[in-house]
Amino acid sequence: MSKYELKKRKDKPNWYIVWTENRQTHRRSTGTEDRREAELVLASFLLQINKKASDVSNDVLIIDVLDQYYDKYACNVSSEPTVRYSIKLWKDFFGYTKVSEINFDLTDQYILTRQNKDIKHGTISRELSVLKAALNRAVRYGLIKSAPAISSLSSSPPKERYLTRDEAAKLLFAAHDLYLRLFIRLALYTGARSGAILKLTWDRVDFKNKLIFYSLPDEIEKNKKKSVVPIEGALLRSLKFARAHASTNYVIERMGSPINNIKKSFKSACLKAGLNDVSPHTLRHTCATWMAQNGVPIFDISGMLGQRVTATTERYAKHQPEYLRKAAWATLRNREPYASPEEKVRKVYVSK
Repeated sequence: MSKYELKKRKDKPNWYIVWTENRQTHRRSTGTEDRREAELVLASFLLQINKKASDVSNDVLIIDVLDQYYDKYACNVSSEPTVRYSIKLWKDFFGYTKVSEINFDLTDQYILTRQNKDIKHGTISRELSVLKAALNRAVRYGLIKSAPAISSLSSSPPKERYLTRDEAAKLLFAAHDLYLRLFIRLALYTGARSGAILKLTWDRVDFKNKLIFYSLPDEIEKNKKKSVVPIEGALLRSLKFARAHASTNYVIERMGSPINNIKKSFKSACLKAGLNDVSPHTLRHTCATWMAQNGVPIFDISGMLGQRVTATTERYAKHQPEYLRKAAWATLRNREPYASPEEKVRKVYVSK
């Protein structure tokens, strides 16, 4: 439980009730300068809080928890379609189950049901994370008293599959629809996530300065940050062509309607191109890998991807030509100072 204290502000004469909740500091004025009166106000305030807490229980239907989570939070996140589908799955599974009835056995049963349908490990983990987030939010909103413990799956290592230049060319050739080719180019050349690309609108494509603004002004962001990325070459030409023939404000559209899910048409193009184990997210990984292989600094790659530098380093540094070469050089005896290929060329040029 939060600790409630009486404190004064430098610029105010009255006493304030101060407490910390969810790592945020809150203040409420007692309306008095007198310490004793302020203590009475604090006591009354604590009584109200304790009464509210005692009125909250876990005898709430999980479908109400999931609905509240979607209406108050998830409807605005970038992964809204995925979250909405996960919520539907949980509603179908739980029915009219109460929060107080949720336990490890019940969620283990859900995991087994999904595994029997050959649902991927990562997909089930995301569905579990939606349930956990909904329960935690319900506690914060005061809908339930506490979040029950649920099962979890160990995280699987990230896939290392990326496309070669030839494979990318085959995929683009196999994508007959304009919207799919444009989606592939945006993913390959900007490294954006599928959801961000599908939500991209023309008002956030700046042709004058050759920039794409993936972030939505009113979107709730958490860990998945979005970038402002430059556009050049084939991508810029494709965007200009698509803009000239656009019938909606969405960059990725088909027959006058935005595209909500690209997986089916993308899978069809992969089959035609003879590509295995490739998903839309593979294109993002390909973009980052290509940049690393061409010696782009990790800081710049993380900026393109909208990732933390540490996360980018862990996954993509190994693809850089000079990765750890300086460290290996330092172990040699009687070594000369290490020089990268660019520095060697520079020294030869200067010496001439």
